[in-house]
Amino acid sequence: MTRRHRASRQDAPENSGGSTLTRPRPRRRRWLAVLVLVACAFIAAGFPVYVAPQIEIENLSPYRRADAIFVLGGAIYERYPYALELALEGFAPEVVVSNPNGAKDVWLTDLCDHPRYEFPVTCFEPDPPVVCHEHGTSLI
Repeated sequence: MTRRHRASRQDAPENSGGSTLTRPRPRRRRWLAVLVLVACAFIAAGFPVYVAPQIEIENLSPYRRADAIFVLGGAIYERYPYALELALEGFAPEVVVSNPNGAKDVWLTDLCDHPRYEFPVTCFEPDPPVVCHEHGTSLI
């Protein structure tokens, strides 16, 4: 087995200017320097956003103010008190509620007939009272 001898920089001939050839700077160092500079730029740009945000995330609400809170009723009664709670928190000056059962629903009828909040609660009976979502037909 023979080994091939590679010429080293020391074996290289001198250039015409009389000085020896200099070793070029490795590309890896340049790329590493560029990557470090880019990372520093990202950190500097993100500092105001992540470290010192101008908006407190804890105080953000998923809701915005509205003209009214509209509740389509049914068998799920949790919607009604939740709508009243949102109105009490100031998200809307009025609550509009559907009462599909009419006078048969004692709680909703009492809520509609006896005002007890600082905002109006408007009630209406939908016609038809219940709609089948699949075919668009009325179920009574």
